[in-house]
Amino acid sequence: MRKKPHILTLLGIGIYVIYSLVNRFVYEIPDRAALPLVVVSMAMIVVGALISQRKQKS
Repeated sequence: MRKKPHILTLLGIGIYVIYSLVNRFVYEIPDRAALPLVVVSMAMIVVGALISQRKQKS
C-alpha cells in the first residue's frame, strides 16, 4: 500500500506547477524572479521525498 506523500513534496510540486502555468499562459516571469522560486520548490520536493523515505524505513 502506498503512503501519502509528505506535505513539503506536495507544496513544492504545487508551487512549481503554478509557476509553470503562470509563466506559460498568463505572464512571462523574468528569470531573476523565477530562479529563486524554482530552486526553493525543488528543494522542498527533495526534502519532502527524503523525509518520506526515511519515515518508510523506520
